[in-house]
Amino acid sequence: MKFKVITPAHAYYRNELMLRWELLRKPLGMPPGSEVIPEEKECLHLLVMDLKKVVGCLVFHPDTHSTGTLKQVALSHDCGGHGFGRKVVHALEIELIKKGITEIQVFAPKDLEGFYESCGFHAEGEVIDSTGLLALKMKKHVVHEALKSA
Repeated sequence: MKFKVITPAHAYYRNELMLRWELLRKPLGMPPGSEVIPEEKECLHLLVMDLKKVVGCLVFHPDTHSTGTLKQVALSHDCGGHGFGRKVVHALEIELIKKGITEIQVFAPKDLEGFYESCGFHAEGEVIDSTGLLALKMKKHVVHEALKSA
């Protein structure tokens, strides 16, 4: 599996949207199109590719020149169970370091708190209601050492 950074103008963007809808919104009973966020065009879109098939993605929005928010993470079941989620987050960190981003935040669904902790995030604040799900604000400082292990 390989990682690929794209923009909404890329040919694989439609595949990314479909994956995000199927994994993140459809289970909540939300219609196609609900996966699109207002900041879509300003976001960094990191795809997980298996040959020419999109099997995962991360959507990251830069909030300032050095901080940003991980907006959506969608990994197909093909990616599960082998520490692959941590590898995808690490690949995102490498891209963010290149752009000068030093801090990532995420509003993690409560059931994924352990996953984000294993990626080096720490909880900040209380559990909130985010798009109908209980979520915990978590942050991580991105350090240049991530480039050494790439």
